[in-house]
Amino acid sequence: MVNTADASAASKPATTQAAPDGVFEDESMAEKAGDAAERPAGPLRVGVMISHFTATGPRWEGKPYGYAHAAITKNLTSPSMTLVAIVEPGSEDDPAFVEALKANFPEDVDVERVNAHDAAALSGLDVIVANRVPNLTPEAIGAIHEAVQGGTSLFIGQTFGTVTPGYPADPRLADLLGMDSPTYAYDRRESVVEVVGGDDPLLEGVEGLDDEWKANPNGAMGEPRQNVAIVLKVQSTDTINNKSDDAVGEMYVLYAHRFGKGGIVVQNCKTMPEPLSQLPEDDNLYLRCVRRAAGLRQK
Repeated sequence: MVNTADASAASKPATTQAAPDGVFEDESMAEKAGDAAERPAGPLRVGVMISHFTATGPRWEGKPYGYAHAAITKNLTSPSMTLVAIVEPGSEDDPAFVEALKANFPEDVDVERVNAHDAAALSGLDVIVANRVPNLTPEAIGAIHEAVQGGTSLFIGQTFGTVTPGYPADPRLADLLGMDSPTYAYDRRESVVEVVGGDDPLLEGVEGLDDEWKANPNGAMGEPRQNVAIVLKVQSTDTINNKSDDAVGEMYVLYAHRFGKGGIVVQNCKTMPEPLSQLPEDDNLYLRCVRRAAGLRQK
């Protein structure tokens, strides 16, 4: 078993070569947040959070959340990425955690593991993937915040600390979400989604941008900060039937921004608009989001 929990930031390759194919760089955002970094050749090191605290911790539902969030790895299978597991200390004492690794990572390799509480270890990654992790420890929030500020990129899928610590309990979550006054909102019904950033690389080659799109909102709503590039938004938050009484701002289904030197992409929908769900397997939306985040890393 390879364990790089003590890997240092120095293990991140130098970024002096041209970006590999498929890693997007956004000149419009560069005007707001500095130039996008060139990426080294070779696979991106992508760390996927496999959270024991999410699986077994506080919940709003009647049963534990479990490790369903780990299945995101199935959508990140690509020669352009090397996947590692980001884990909280002590997770391996849970047999269900061990089974989640076996079920969601290749069986013929020892899964590399990175300590979720170690900012230096996270800094050795190109991108952190935090998909449906409603419970985050203070140590994990701090480590992710520090690593992203220093140049590691981040993809947030749906819930991200929404139960523990909750919004707006920890201002570091607002930094990573790129929002002021974030609150949690969702709707089991579909909402009409408006295409705001039709020229964004995340929508490259997607047809039907002028059609009516729909999605199930699930994630953070709030007031975006200045460097946020909105791609998709819920047309009217009045249609969202589960949100805080003090909720302000808008519900952005898909957007990108930077915090410090790290690029961040956020996807706030449980079901995607149909045109995005029909992208080819080797260029699905999750792969695009991770590549986009990597390409937004600042020099």
